[in-house]
Amino acid sequence: MRNLPKEDRPRIGKQLNELRNSVARALEEHLQALETAGEAEALVGIDETLPGTPFPVGSLHPLTLLQDRAVQVLRRLGFALADGPDIESEWFCFDALNTPPNHPARNDSDTFYLPDGRLLRAHTSTVQIRTMIAAGPRFG
Repeated sequence: MRNLPKEDRPRIGKQLNELRNSVARALEEHLQALETAGEAEALVGIDETLPGTPFPVGSLHPLTLLQDRAVQVLRRLGFALADGPDIESEWFCFDALNTPPNHPARNDSDTFYLPDGRLLRAHTSTVQIRTMIAAGPRFG
């Protein structure tokens, strides 16, 4: 452009811009045609009415896998898994375990008491008490 005369520069610049735009437009159209043809070719032989392939979602956490394995081993050794409520009475949490009334675990700072007198289970021993009551004594 710098070698052209000043009066020809606007006309030539306009023609070059039009040429550049038309080439870019042609390339874009050709690219779009190639993409459409590629998509059509990829879909040949695919039946959209068939159900999709199930995709596996997520997996268990390694600690969960370890816990499950430990429970399997302990069950084979004769142990049983017991579960109980998270909200207990004071009898199951303390009295049945012979915890004296002045024991520090009974303080409001160590145990969460609910307004109705029940409390959150502070340990798993309450489940042991419930299991012993349900199963009864076993000898031999």
